[in-house]
Order: sequence, then structure tokens, then C-alpha cells
Amino acid sequence: MKRIKGAALALLLAACSTPVIADGDSPATVRLFPRSHMDGRLTGGLSGLEWHRETNTLIALSDRGDVYRMPMQADQAMARIGQIKLPRRLNDPEALRRGPGDTWIVSFEQGGGIAWYEGDAEGLLMRPARVLRPHAIKALPRNAGIEALAVLDFGRLLVISEGGSGDLRRAWIIDNAILAAREYPVSDGFEPVDAAELPNGDLLVLERRFNGFLPPFFSARIAYIAAATLERDQPITAERHISLKGIVASENWEGLAIAEDQGRIVIWLVSDDNQKWPQNTLLAKISLADLMALKTVR
Repeated sequence: MKRIKGAALALLLAACSTPVIADGDSPATVRLFPRSHMDGRLTGGLSGLEWHRETNTLIALSDRGDVYRMPMQADQAMARIGQIKLPRRLNDPEALRRGPGDTWIVSFEQGGGIAWYEGDAEGLLMRPARVLRPHAIKALPRNAGIEALAVLDFGRLLVISEGGSGDLRRAWIIDNAILAAREYPVSDGFEPVDAAELPNGDLLVLERRFNGFLPPFFSARIAYIAAATLERDQPITAERHISLKGIVASENWEGLAIAEDQGRIVIWLVSDDNQKWPQNTLLAKISLADLMALKTVR
């Protein structure tokens, strides 16, 4: 993500150090993970999240390359697996997706690339089996690179960049190594930070807004995009935007995963605390049915 630096921000954020997890009538469950050290490394900074169907576990990836198992049950704990093996010239992993053929797919903001890793979660610690660095993505400005990554049908990828001028963000549908340029509209100061495909082929895009130096510092919403929209040669426009205000705490939500739970489709979200006080690592869960019942903001 774009990192907002400076002593002024730290001092102003300190005025709101206790997170409000969610309103009492929220359909979401939210869990707080205080910063700690695991294997000598500071936890937090999570930017990617994915459900590993084969083991029914959530895998999270930090922008510093740490890989974690996140608890799906209240009696489970967060556990560090290790550190991702970075491809040459790539850094700052942002999005994590499970791909076809027992693979993991990771996008990197710094260096402009995508890497494929094989096997279970420990496979992320090994050298990637494949790396793709298209010129169009390498040429994106620093801190305005690929932020959102979704796996579509037949192993195609949708990647969306964060930041830039105007109300359109650069996006591509990648089929093997062939890129089809697209555009993703943004509005009201929200930027795309993650994306995932639903079982029916429709798409959810997590969007985040930095509100400034007074609380609430962040806002979040989810864009719902019909599958047919992805196949048209036009901007990838959402059918609706669903506000997460009052549903989850005002935090820097960056990771999105779609999972199944006893026949239900559930949405998991994780926040990036930037490893700085007083931000927090939060993990939220909400069913797709409850999400779709929430208020549409546009």
C-alpha cells in the first residue's frame, strides 16, 4: 500500500488507540491480534489473504514477506510459517491467491511482477516455479503498482493497480502471458486493494480510503462486479458498492478471501497495521448472504 509517513500522523493516530471492533448488531465477527514477535520477527503488515481449500486454513502474507496461518476458529492461534522466497528484482508482496494445479500466485508491487509457487503453504518458502514481469506492469509508478489480484476461470488473472490520477485505474486480464488492458473506475477517494472471484464467477473487490489525519482514519467498502462485465471491452464497473461502516472497525483493510463454511460462502478480511502503533491487525468474517443484505452506497 502507499505508506503515509511523518511524525504528525503518528501523533494524531495516537488519539484513537483503542479499536472499535464492530457495532453490537454487526453480522461480522472480528478478532484482534496484538503485535508480537514470532521467530524473532515482528508480526503484522498483512496485505494478502487466501483460503487453502485442501487444508481448510487461511494463509496470510505480509508486505515484508512473512507467511502466516490465520485462525478460523476462536480457539486457534496465529502461527508464522516462514518467509516467502522473493523472486529476483521483486519485492513488497501485496496479493495472494490459490491458482489451478496446486499453485499459489503472488503479486509484487515493487518491481512489477507476478510469481507462481507450487505445493502447500510451505511451498511459498521455496523458489517460485514461474515469474512474469510484463513491461506494462513494470512501468507502473512506485507505490502505484499491482494491488489487487483475482484468479478467474481457466486460470486467467485479473490484476488492478492502486493510485494514480483521474478516476480510472489501470487493470489487465492475463491469459498465460498475454495481457488484455482494462480500466477500473474509482470514486469517492476509494482505491482497490484486493479482489477475489465468487463460485458463480462474479467478483468482489475490496476498496479502501484514507480519510486524513482525524478519526476515522480509514473507510472500506466492497464492490460487487458481475462476471459478464469482465468479458466486455469497457471499464470494469461495479453493480453496487457495499459499505463496511459499522460492520467492521475503521482500519486499513487490505486482504480479502472467499471460503466455504458448512455449505455457506463466507468472506474473510484482514487489516494491515503497517507494524505501527496504534493501528491493529484485525481478522473479520462475514457470510456472503449477510454481506449482500447490507446497504448499497452507490
